[in-house]
Amino acid sequence: KNNAAEVLKAIGAAAKDEVGVLALMLDNEDKTTRKLVGQILENLGPDAAEATDDLIEYLRNDEKSVRQMAANILKKIGPAAKTGVSELVELLTEDDKDVRALAVEVLVNLGANAKDGVEDLVDLVNDTDADARVCAAKVLGAIGPDAEKGALATLKKHLNAEDPQVRNAIAAAIAKIEVK
Repeated sequence: KNNAAEVLKAIGAAAKDEVGVLALMLDNEDKTTRKLVGQILENLGPDAAEATDDLIEYLRNDEKSVRQMAANILKKIGPAAKTGVSELVELLTEDDKDVRALAVEVLVNLGANAKDGVEDLVDLVNDTDADARVCAAKVLGAIGPDAEKGALATLKKHLNAEDPQVRNAIAAAIAKIEVK
């Protein structure tokens, strides 16, 4: 399997015809194979969109490196990864800050394409975890005006939050959402 992944990496863009097979190799027991396959899919970017459903499943993988790799690939896939919004929003409550940060990056990268997650993000703004609230506010800001109806009232309600990071993130989100 290592040799197959190395050959596909060398082939480059031609690997896009094998995206489905590559996605199945992401949970291979061999870490080197996983890493090579991840690099191939990352390099394919939007051409790896066929793997989105598999990558969404990997966001729930027990192994941190697999989750992080899946998030990185989804970020490279771009707007076609919007089918994973709810799972990405769930990752904003992960204990692992690296995984949370990757989820924020992917969601921010999706911007308005992440608008299906507004309701869940608003719930997180109401959460007691300050980091989750900051993450949710950043993503709502990235969604921009498309988040207005579902999020603006809740964000304004928390504009005077005790935590300064939460306040700043919420103020920034409101400014991005209210842009006309």
